[in-house]
Amino acid sequence: FVKEYQHPDINYELIYFDDQQSPAKAAVGVKKLIEVDKVDALLTGTSQTASVVADAAQNARIMHLGISSDNRFTEKAYNYTMAPDALDESTVMLKHLKKHGYHNIALITANETFADLVQGNINKLAEKYNMQIVFDEKFNTGATDYRLLLHKAEQTNPDIYILQSWPPEIDILTKQLLEINPNAEITSLYAFFISSNPDLYKGRF
Repeated sequence: FVKEYQHPDINYELIYFDDQQSPAKAAVGVKKLIEVDKVDALLTGTSQTASVVADAAQNARIMHLGISSDNRFTEKAYNYTMAPDALDESTVMLKHLKKHGYHNIALITANETFADLVQGNINKLAEKYNMQIVFDEKFNTGATDYRLLLHKAEQTNPDIYILQSWPPEIDILTKQLLEINPNAEITSLYAFFISSNPDLYKGRF
């Protein structure tokens, strides 16, 4: 998809490639954008994509702006981010949870770069904010039944769940968790507001 934008001083074209948050598809897409479309700059919107595109941008010597809180890709030349650091975001989340009286946390995390970074930060910071991680497990994306994992988490009696993933998995996790415990407290970084089913969360974010 190509769209041209007109400006009195600037005339530029946006060329889109949907990587569906897949690193493999991002690798294909960035190759096409650089070699076929001959783009002058690259813009990405997730950590999965940014980390893949970073190498291509450095090799092609073109600017890449990745809107990603996992800013490790900016260590490569030509790569930049405009998003806050994931450690800062995790700190803000834990400060908020402490303020509202949460103490015992169940941490359920996708096997994905940004989610993994958030998990590490929360584990690192929990003691500082007088919080205890009572459950901490990862899951592979692509599954449709997380009930066994959620039943195990429920047995630890957490005050709140931090579900760190993206749609569709976070929607599946939330739906199945609320079926097990309709009163479960749930939060996440980012994921709820890009859900395809926002009514599922009913203000829980």
